[in-house]
Amino acid sequence: MIQLFKPYVSRRCVGELKKVLYSGYIGEGPKVKEFEKRLSEHLDGYVVLVNSGTSALHLALHISGVNEREVISTPMTCLATNTPILQNGGRIAWADVDPLTGNIDPASVSKLMRRSTKALMIVHYGGNLCDPALARMCKEKGVTLIEDCAHLNGPGLGGLQCYSFQAIKHLTTGDGGCLVTKDKKVYQRAKLLRWYGIDREAGQSMRSAEPVHEAGYKFHMNDIAATIGLCNFRELPRIVSKVKRHARYYDRAFAGLRTVRPVPTRYRNDYWLYIILVEKKTGFADYMKEHGIETSPVHSRNDVHPIFRAAKRKLPGLEEFWKRQVCLPVGWWLTDREVSLVAATVRHFDEVCSR
Repeated sequence: MIQLFKPYVSRRCVGELKKVLYSGYIGEGPKVKEFEKRLSEHLDGYVVLVNSGTSALHLALHISGVNEREVISTPMTCLATNTPILQNGGRIAWADVDPLTGNIDPASVSKLMRRSTKALMIVHYGGNLCDPALARMCKEKGVTLIEDCAHLNGPGLGGLQCYSFQAIKHLTTGDGGCLVTKDKKVYQRAKLLRWYGIDREAGQSMRSAEPVHEAGYKFHMNDIAATIGLCNFRELPRIVSKVKRHARYYDRAFAGLRTVRPVPTRYRNDYWLYIILVEKKTGFADYMKEHGIETSPVHSRNDVHPIFRAAKRKLPGLEEFWKRQVCLPVGWWLTDREVSLVAATVRHFDEVCSR
């Protein structure tokens, strides 16, 4: 079976982890600081490492002061994007999505913007960058832009950017994430909040005498995870380059097909997912499985879950996208032969359906 996902772990991790494990310091320490420095250069902002992308989103929502205010969000995403909104006391207003990309639709967002709107949550779905007009809209309306960047490898649109380093992301720490901001005050506050509200750099003995002004969380990353991240980060350019080469091959192979269409890239695509739109989604999945190729929608639309019942509304763009979208293997582990086989199988399915 040609796999849809596979974790990447550098061979360098074994030796580097051994050093950390027997160093006497495996909590949040020098490796976390080093990883934050590398990422701040890569992502062009202040970086606060945390134990998951979900924790990063929770921090961003808390810092934004969402409590009992409205958050415009997308239902086409992982459940972890939207549950932190509820946990922070926010009320969700679903925006529709572009039926061709699954990304949140700026026109739908614009119609939902009002005085009660505190934040806009966007997802760069599959690694496909959202419309930069959303950042301009938030700035004009005084709304906080929160970006779920779990599918991205590079910078987002400049809001509160939340990244995931979960097991099957292009860059993994086993599990982990980070919050990225260009605002130094937000950065300093987030650093306190990730560890109970205590300043770990205060210099006091065990920090027991330090006054805590805001209740925080146990969201920090440890040096074990950061070491894995540092080793893998060195090889990220090679991984991303290979993934994009596979995606370009698919783009060429699928040009002009009648029943299969790749989602368009309007700005930048980091291709955590290679998404296609298929006329006969269920039949396509069965056909690919019969030929030894794993496919999946990966995420389900969030608006169908009972916990989001209060936000229910008609979303025609989402209906169209969900009806047709499916993901193909595109990752670093694929050989040229496997990529060619996937493309040929998709083309044959299209040929059969077009008769």
